[in-house]
Order: sequence, then C-alpha cells, then structure tokens
Amino acid sequence: MTEERIYFRDSLGNKIMDFFPATTPENSCEIIFQPHLSNGMYALRVQAKDISDNESGDNDYYITFKVVTSPSITNVYTYPNPFSTGTHFVFNLTGTEVPQQFYIRIFSATGKLVKTINLNKVENIHIGPNYTDYMWDGTNDQGGKVNPGLYIYQITVKLNGENLPHAQHPMDGYLQRAYGKIIYIK
Repeated sequence: MTEERIYFRDSLGNKIMDFFPATTPENSCEIIFQPHLSNGMYALRVQAKDISDNESGDNDYYITFKVVTSPSITNVYTYPNPFSTGTHFVFNLTGTEVPQQFYIRIFSATGKLVKTINLNKVENIHIGPNYTDYMWDGTNDQGGKVNPGLYIYQITVKLNGENLPHAQHPMDGYLQRAYGKIIYIK
C-alpha cells in the first residue's frame, strides 16, 4: 500500500479539509475530511503537529475501512438477545442514500404479527453502522406485554420503491432471508 500525504489545501489553495481549533478544556480540535472514494478497502493514518512542531501524541491514529457505494443492508442483529427488559436493533447500511422505508415486523413463533415498527419514524437512520436508540420492550402494537418465548423479526428496507439487497457479513448468521430470531425471557 502506498501512502499519500494530504494537506489542508491543494496546490491552488482550495480547501481539502476543515479545521476547527480547540475550544474546550480537553484542548481537542476537530478536522473534517470528506474525500470522494470509489469502492474498495482503504487505510487512514493521522499524524499531527502544531505550529511549534509539537506532535499531537505518541501514537498515530490508524484505521482501515471499506467503502461500498451500492445500497445494501448487512450485519443485522438484536442486542441483547435473549432479553428481558428490551432489545435494540443493530444494522449497517451501505450506499449513498438513506432508505425511505424501514420496517421491522415482529411475529410470534406461530406466525401472528405482534408488532410493527416504522424505524424511519422513531430513529435517525444513516449510512454506516446503526445501533438504534429504539428498544423493543416485549410489547405488542396495542401496548400489552407479549408472552416470553421465541419471536421472529422481519426487516423490510426500500430505497426508491425497491427492496434493499442484503449483503453477506459474518454476523448475518442471525438473519436468514430477511428474518431473524429474538428470545424474550422474564
């Protein structure tokens, strides 16, 4: 892998990154860098010095990441599972546009629909990893508690009227053909 140094401005003086100086007691600044990248694996290493040539720390910040511009949903599961008081939904969205429809339907083991969640209405969904603030607490659509046991959830995600494809991920053993399992215990 070849490293390329990135400056705050290009050779013509055009801004590449935004810099926000420290204003808090923690003395932390913020740098925003939003490159336009094509699909693939990338690595980013950050090194910094101030105007007096003081380094920002003993270690560089280093991260690898994958860019996926095609829309998909992956890495879907609930946490904790099994649960007794509530469970959150976790998923990753790829692409460049947030889906317009995101429904979670929860069914009893016999197939009866017990809960429908329009996640677009209760959550700030975004491209990338999502750990929902919304927590299913074991209640049905009428607000009553469901019985302890096995429940099946179905994910329906649509972008421009089309179902979002499901991309494979190691955590997807919990989700089979857009269906996953939740265990509610008391």
